[in-house]
Amino acid sequence: MARRRALAAAATVSAAALAVPIAPAQAAAPSYVALGDSYSSGTGTRDYLDDGTDCLRSPAAYPSLVAAARGYDLNLRACSGAVVADVRAAQLPALSSSTAYVTVSVGGNDAGFADVLTECAQPGWMSDCYGAIDDARAFIDTTLPARLDALYADIRARAPQARVTVVGYPRIFNGED
Repeated sequence: MARRRALAAAATVSAAALAVPIAPAQAAAPSYVALGDSYSSGTGTRDYLDDGTDCLRSPAAYPSLVAAARGYDLNLRACSGAVVADVRAAQLPALSSSTAYVTVSVGGNDAGFADVLTECAQPGWMSDCYGAIDDARAFIDTTLPARLDALYADIRARAPQARVTVVGYPRIFNGED
């Protein structure tokens, strides 16, 4: 008899618990990891995160703006001056199987973008702009593809379900002195 009462009491408590409305769990925001160089970190915005690095990461960088607009959980790993080797060594650990979105911009520093920019910003009579461009283009055509292929394979291995977007660079010069 005591056993029946205990079972009846347990059944009543269980039924009461089922009748209490339970708030739906909040879905976790999709994980977004931004990899790359200054074009992704936000260098030049003059408003930088105090994250203990010299990466010049900005709340005004495009990854920050995209994440805020879409409700993504951003991990901004991009760092000013990064080359492919830096992304592989220091930024890829931020990726995981739960990463939903990845953007990456890298390769310009490998190709000597800043050197070309500096050379070509001078008046034509005092620079070797075409030589600097030819050197960078040779690197881009011969060496950079293998580095990027290896990087993209590493991204896919670490974040197999992620949607990956490779972000390019703007055209800065119009071909006139």
